[in-house]
Amino acid sequence: MSSISRLKKQEQLPAIDPKALLSGVLTVAILSIILSLVMASVIYFSELTEELTMMVLSYTGFAVIAVGGAIASRKARTRGFVHGGMVGVIYILITAALSVLIFPSALVLSEVFLKVLLGFTIGALGGVIGINL
Repeated sequence: MSSISRLKKQEQLPAIDPKALLSGVLTVAILSIILSLVMASVIYFSELTEELTMMVLSYTGFAVIAVGGAIASRKARTRGFVHGGMVGVIYILITAALSVLIFPSALVLSEVFLKVLLGFTIGALGGVIGINL
């Protein structure tokens, strides 16, 4: 395929694909719930400390954001960095909002900002990988 025909094909794609973002965020949410249930079972049947559990959940959460970013960018077929990063930001903001609803005094803006930045970075990395698969 020549570079001109690829350019024309890319021009027809929307800058931001809301359906791709939705599929990425839903993937992250579903995988997060599944992994949380698995971790709850592991904690119940083992003697893991709470500190180790929180660390594992945090790492798996960010890994899941990368997967969601890859799926969104793959579905959008363009701008993997942007689509993946937006999936990370949207998911972090949703979880922060839910956290405030469940635990009203739990919001620390500096932590949320750091998580949003990390979510964007990891989602964008997943998006770059996903667009190239």
